[in-house]
Amino acid sequence: MIFATTHYPLIREWKTLLPQGKTLLWMGAQGEEADRLLESRFEELRKHDFSALTEVQIHAFLRQPVESIRRDTLDPFTPTDAFFQKAADELKKQGILFQSLPWGGTTPEVYWKLLDLGVESFATDSPLVTLAALENYQLLHCP
Repeated sequence: MIFATTHYPLIREWKTLLPQGKTLLWMGAQGEEADRLLESRFEELRKHDFSALTEVQIHAFLRQPVESIRRDTLDPFTPTDAFFQKAADELKKQGILFQSLPWGGTTPEVYWKLLDLGVESFATDSPLVTLAALENYQLLHCP
């Protein structure tokens, strides 16, 4: 069982009740202020040393038509590539699984781009597309 919510205080409370339980904090923001808003959420996590978290999910809102997104497309999502990379580095150092939910369309290229940015896991409404993308990504990156 994974306790999932958008409210970090609830996760910290839950973890006191079930210390071995898994937790998932999900968050998302759209528009020009997305990076700033999400950074303020990360500030709260840092204040508590990321305590009680086992997974963090950040929604990837598509900023352009799904068909135009490639692995080398710059900032096809909200938040930006730079935010995703920084979050991935920080969460990895904390031992927290980094998950994303692509919002607005899915193709293998969408998943490949997110994997390139450091995302490790996905929530999806398109499991067959996701699975095929993950299998092909591993083939592309395994010798």
